[in-house]
Amino acid sequence: MLPYAVALWADLERERGPATYALLTYQVTMTFNVLSHVGSTVVLGEYAPGVVTARLLYVPLSVYLLPHAARERWVRPRDWTWRVAVALVLHGPVLLGLMALVERVTRAWD
Repeated sequence: MLPYAVALWADLERERGPATYALLTYQVTMTFNVLSHVGSTVVLGEYAPGVVTARLLYVPLSVYLLPHAARERWVRPRDWTWRVAVALVLHGPVLLGLMALVERVTRAWD
């Protein structure tokens, strides 16, 4: 929820600074998260943890925020490529690395 608190604090309609870029990168990352949860549900043929939250929270936010930001040109059109690239890295290697780190720390505490 922190990115949305930043969005409330920042004046996204007038400022095109770090808060705007961070929020849009986060939302693109969460869009990939939705796709991964829905994909997991389809592949497993059963409920995958997080799929309800992903669909109820992040789909509506992505459907509203991303087209609005594009239409209002919150970032330059070429910058969307960077948002997607960073989101893929965050949702892929960074997320997997954090999960592995948490598992190692958890095992060390046992």
